[in-house]
Amino acid sequence: MEVRNLSVISSAGVAKAWCQFSTAAGVVTLDNSHGVSSITDNGVGDFTVNFTTAFANSNYASALSARGAGVAAFVMEQHDSPVRTVSANRVYCLDAAFGTHDPSFYSAIYYGDQ
Repeated sequence: MEVRNLSVISSAGVAKAWCQFSTAAGVVTLDNSHGVSSITDNGVGDFTVNFTTAFANSNYASALSARGAGVAAFVMEQHDSPVRTVSANRVYCLDAAFGTHDPSFYSAIYYGDQ
């Protein structure tokens, strides 16, 4: 089988950016990613995912998750401008009492036109 000119990254339905990062002792480490250039640590439980290639608009879809050691965590994404832009997405990690905390592991997947 020979495949030529395969362009999956521009196909609809394919994740354009994804990442998995971790936090330990207040230090954020980008463990693995595609289409994500860096993670900005804005404070406890407050992060910005920076994209390598900008999206066509800020209406991209995202799937987010977080896991904390001994803490039931969930993620809340901020949709208000200017924190959700074509080049970055600011997200918050909250516990069950709506307090921010740094998750042990955090994952994000982004879909949309670029």
